[in-house]
Amino acid sequence: MGRQTGFFTLEEDERVLLRICEQHGMRAIPAEIPTGSAIEPEEPLTFERPPGALMFCLLPATVPISAAVFERMADPSRSVLMPHKSAALQFVPCRSEGRGLDDGRIYFDTPRVSPWFDNVRRDFERLSRFIKRWAPTDQFRFHVGPAAAAAVRAGQLHLKHARYELRPV
Repeated sequence: MGRQTGFFTLEEDERVLLRICEQHGMRAIPAEIPTGSAIEPEEPLTFERPPGALMFCLLPATVPISAAVFERMADPSRSVLMPHKSAALQFVPCRSEGRGLDDGRIYFDTPRVSPWFDNVRRDFERLSRFIKRWAPTDQFRFHVGPAAAAAVRAGQLHLKHARYELRPV
C-alpha cells in the first residue's frame, strides 16, 4: 500500500520542493514514455515535462534507472511507470484553471523487498516532512505552500479538491 502527501503549490512553492530533491541528488524522469525508448534522468529543476503530462517521477541518487519499471499501456506504443514495481517517487504537480488550483501530491509505493526501498522512503519522508510544515487545509489533510497560501489570502486563488473548496488554516 502506497503513501502520499497532498499539497497545493504555485510555481514558486514547487521550485522549493524540486530544489530539495536536487540537493539530495534526486533525478527526474517522465512517467510515460514511448515504449522501448531510452530514458535519460535529468535535474528536477531543469526537467522539461512532456506537454500534457500530469505527473513525472523522481529517482533517489543511488537508484539505477533500471529500477524504474515501465509497462505498456492500452496503446502499446506508450508505456507508463508502475509505482508499485519501481524505486521511484511520483510527483503530481498542481494544475490551475482560471483562479482555481487543483491539488498535487508526492506518492511512493516501492515494494518493501526492493533493495532501494529505504532510499525511496527516506527521500519521500524528507519531502513529506517539509511539506507538512506548510499551513494545513481545513479538510482532507492537504498542505498549502507559502506562495499559494498568500494568493488565497489575497483572494486571487481558490484551492480545489474534487468538488470541494478548501482553505488554509
